[in-house]
Amino acid sequence: SLDDLNDDVIEGDLLAQTVLRHAADLEPGAQQRMTSTEWLHCLSQLYTGEEFRPMPKGWPTTGKVLSDRLKRLQPTLAARGVLIDSGRTREGRYIEMTRSPDTPPHEQQAF
Repeated sequence: SLDDLNDDVIEGDLLAQTVLRHAADLEPGAQQRMTSTEWLHCLSQLYTGEEFRPMPKGWPTTGKVLSDRLKRLQPTLAARGVLIDSGRTREGRYIEMTRSPDTPPHEQQAF
């Protein structure tokens, strides 16, 4: 089923797991907007944590790579209630993360 496929993608992708961990701390319906480079820094810090573990092979190294990976993960993350959007303002490009307000708690879990 599609749900099992999404679970497999999340289970095999440390970036997807980290995004879900970050989104779990967002209020339902809340939006968080940053540049791709700011997101890379934020998610990398969340992944490494207090142990300062090394970044895994395949972890995004630039904001552009992160942006591309998030675009590919959009359907999978949306199925778990995390909406990823991107756009541009006069200040520059941004990536926006929103936790869906109607996601049941058991589907919002991070792996």
